[in-house]
Amino acid sequence: MREVIAYTDGSCYWRTRQGGWGLYLTYVDEDGTLIHEKEVYEQCEDTTIGRMEIVPIIKAIELLTPLKKNINYSIVSDSEYAINTCHKQWFLTWQAQNWEGRKNADLWKRFYGLFVKYDLSRIKFIHTRGHNKGSKKYIRGNNIADRLAGKWKSEKTYYPYPGDDEHPLNEIFGNSPLGQQQDFW
Repeated sequence: MREVIAYTDGSCYWRTRQGGWGLYLTYVDEDGTLIHEKEVYEQCEDTTIGRMEIVPIIKAIELLTPLKKNINYSIVSDSEYAINTCHKQWFLTWQAQNWEGRKNADLWKRFYGLFVKYDLSRIKFIHTRGHNKGSKKYIRGNNIADRLAGKWKSEKTYYPYPGDDEHPLNEIFGNSPLGQQQDFW
């Protein structure tokens, strides 16, 4: 089955609280052949590394929902905190506790809203070790997401993710089969 893999990463310098996040979206065929790819990144001010690891996961879900049939979905990150919160559904406990004392509660509330609205059980949340130490399958994608997350250091521009239009994948994947709703879905 074809698969969309979203590689996410965050970067932040704690002294200046400047940072950025990167999202590398790939659409691969059954045999792993890359069909289409898209890079998305953003520079952020007054932030933390935790926020920069969470935001691209949320952005990926916002871009990919509603999930299409006959496609597998994976989100890969080198942040154990972010992946464990999603995969092990720690956010459900936090929500039951009214988010009390929870860092980044605004982001986890946003994630929870997506969880309630869409069936996210079809998304595999995968942790990989960063900096060329993870699974060979994910090294390239993780390195690209890492590079995108660090672009804030040299570039003051960013590629925002598409707005809340009806079919955001059209803008992300363009003329690839994934972006052509009438032919693909």
